[in-house]
Amino acid sequence: TGSISPISRIIALKNGSVWCMTTKGDLLCKANNTWKFIDAKVQQLPAYQPIAIAEGESGYLLISYENGEVISLKY
Repeated sequence: TGSISPISRIIALKNGSVWCMTTKGDLLCKANNTWKFIDAKVQQLPAYQPIAIAEGESGYLLISYENGEVISLKY
């Protein structure tokens, strides 16, 4: 899948896609039987330990980090 970090969070969305977050904040998405890797550094996501991932408004993920930051990420 592109990541060697352990999976820390998993969420299944209403649209049927599955999102996994690694301990380094990288994201993996499975939709239509295909896995997609999203590198946290390349996407300039926060460099803090992710705590939670949740489904936000339609088309968005909410991700919270150990420093208290919460981001909304369009998928």
